[in-house]
Amino acid sequence: MRRTTLEAVNKLAATYGYELVKGTGYFYFYPLPGSTSPLLDDSMVMTCQLGGWTPEQWEAELIFKLESM
Repeated sequence: MRRTTLEAVNKLAATYGYELVKGTGYFYFYPLPGSTSPLLDDSMVMTCQLGGWTPEQWEAELIFKLESM
């Protein structure tokens, strides 16, 4: 299992045109600069810990949000 780092998650998220950004008590997916990806209506993930999920679980959450648009 790969270690969960912001870099590892963003490597996967970049293939969809997004990056994971840390807020206060949450993370959210945001389109990469220059990307034509739409802003997600419900992009926040309420968690204080990045390491609570594997990078693949973060990717699955992004895919879920994109399919829910």
